[in-house]
Amino acid sequence: MVPQKKDILSPVILFSIFMVLCICIIIAGYFFYSYEHNRILSQRKIELSAISILKSDQIVQWRKEKLSFPRSVREGKPFIGQIKSYLENTADKDLENKVAQRLESYREIGGYQNIILCDLSGRQVLSVGKATGDFTSDIGGEIKKCSKNLEINFLDIHRNANSGDIHIQILVPITLDVDNKVDPIAVLIFGIDPADFLYPLIQIWPTPSPSSETLLVRREGNEVVYLNELRHKKNTALKLRYSLERTEFPAVRAVLGHQGVLGGVDYRGEKVISAVRKIPGSGWYITAKTDLKELEEPLKARLLLIVIIVIIMISLFGLGLSYLWVTQKNNWLKQMYEYEVKQKALTKNLEYITKYANDVIFLADENFKLVFANEKASEIYGYTHEELMNMGIKELRAPEVKERVSIDMQEAEKHGGIVMETLHKKKDGTIFPIESSTRTIVIDDKKYHQGIIRDISERKKQEKEKVDLQNQLIQSEKMSAIGQLAAGVAHEINNPMTSILGFTQLLLRVHKDGDTEYEKLKKIETSSQRCKDIVQQLLIYSRTKGSEIQPVDIHKMIDAVLVLTKNHLKIMNVTVVKEYADNLLHVAAPQQLEQVFMNIISNARDAMPSGGRLIIQTQMENGKIVVKFTDTGEGISRENLGKIFTPFYTTKKAGQGTGLGLSIVKTLLASMQGDIKVESEVGRGSTFILILPAE
Repeated sequence: MVPQKKDILSPVILFSIFMVLCICIIIAGYFFYSYEHNRILSQRKIELSAISILKSDQIVQWRKEKLSFPRSVREGKPFIGQIKSYLENTADKDLENKVAQRLESYREIGGYQNIILCDLSGRQVLSVGKATGDFTSDIGGEIKKCSKNLEINFLDIHRNANSGDIHIQILVPITLDVDNKVDPIAVLIFGIDPADFLYPLIQIWPTPSPSSETLLVRREGNEVVYLNELRHKKNTALKLRYSLERTEFPAVRAVLGHQGVLGGVDYRGEKVISAVRKIPGSGWYITAKTDLKELEEPLKARLLLIVIIVIIMISLFGLGLSYLWVTQKNNWLKQMYEYEVKQKALTKNLEYITKYANDVIFLADENFKLVFANEKASEIYGYTHEELMNMGIKELRAPEVKERVSIDMQEAEKHGGIVMETLHKKKDGTIFPIESSTRTIVIDDKKYHQGIIRDISERKKQEKEKVDLQNQLIQSEKMSAIGQLAAGVAHEINNPMTSILGFTQLLLRVHKDGDTEYEKLKKIETSSQRCKDIVQQLLIYSRTKGSEIQPVDIHKMIDAVLVLTKNHLKIMNVTVVKEYADNLLHVAAPQQLEQVFMNIISNARDAMPSGGRLIIQTQMENGKIVVKFTDTGEGISRENLGKIFTPFYTTKKAGQGTGLGLSIVKTLLASMQGDIKVESEVGRGSTFILILPAE
């Protein structure tokens, strides 16, 4: 393009650009600050959520651990016997010491504050550990309730009415099984001091923070109660409470059913960001919070940095635009000289390329009529130059792709160019493949389509030969591997199976039909014969051994296979529906056709792990016997449909399939001039269609 003097920007335009850039930089700085603000808040929200989840999981695990010992005590029959004996004779000091020692060991290992043995009236009989004062006024009713419903009761955090101590208690009913009747004999109370582990667990914050803390709360009527000691306010456990109308508190919103990250104010009136969660299996809620002003503290330094960067960028742009204005005139003069030199060189080069190019070069107007074509076009298509100038691009296309010219040119214009493969036609009618690089250009405000076309007939031929060779090599390797496998199986299994089958048949002569042993031997004979048949099928697939063809009643063979698979189908809750055609001809098939049905039915069963229906249909079509197996199972994805007949390909888990079943089926059917087709959709089941020659 010829350099224009008008392309030199005036000082007014440069100043306008400078002002626009300044505004853009300031706006960018503002958005960057907003982005950093949101990013930091989002990051801290994620941290708060992670901390609340961690604390919740730790509390759930702590509750499980505290319940493990009470459950083991309840299941210890020898110890329950000692408790019963002691309750019957509390004056027996030796027995009292044994029971106390056992309770003390439970207390020390489980980390309990104390363990108290009560009778069914709630009276304390024996205790170990730290005394907590009279408890009957607090939980006497719970003890009686526990002895009636015979269930372990994890009491919530509460304060002893007499001592003022805060603790948690687990009530465990001790029962005795007499004449198949469970009777309560006592109640064990496992006391837990929250200050030993629960409160420290809640108060620990994983990272340094001057304001962050974790709160444990629960709902009591129309109030939220704080269960632990607070970081910024002392002596608050079970004392600090707020009305549920104070929804600005995240703790209040937590007990009202809200979960996730919330904003609000805390008990000090400070704005906070909180992550709230309900602790599973309890009436507790956990709130992890941090002051909003602490979260925004890092933004002050970032704001100062952004201001400095904005000032520097504005200064640099000002200097850059000034330098641009000074150097534009010199650059314009230099460009004019270089343009003239290049134009002369390009003109000579273009003439040479167009004349001697190995590819067809053409130019067509917006109506796709040719306005230029090089000599190679006449050589390839067989038309004279004059004939080409009276033709359009469509006339060079093969009939089947002629109507795509408009679509292809629109794509070239849309994307600035397009490289594609299509079919063209020579003057003598020969169809040949080409590769075309096409783009839309504008000359003197008129739109033209420029293209470079290459004959790729030889390349396509080589590609096809390469693919064919690769497929032949792959098939050869597969068949070699299967042949080795079949030979090994025949050597290692076929001979032992022959011996087993022979000895079984000898034993069948000794026993009579109806004997218990006779039925077992018949099953052994049937299974041994199946193993031998499988070996025979492997040999057939690898084409190392022939198989005798004989007329077979399809219905009887299918029924025989269904008898063998009856138990498995019943276990998998699969219902078989038979829709047999009347007067169906026999099929000329090898004995291994039974294994074909066995493989198809087994695959259908495995595709319905939760049960379903297997519909078996037979019919005559065009002189062929057609057998359809339709299941209501999981179906086969479209990408896997083309692979299921490949040897050793399987979608089953390791150890659940060899990947040979369907490949053997296809090989056997092919050997008897049959075929198999599959229709399937994921989630809607599959239909395997067997086409067999009629006898």
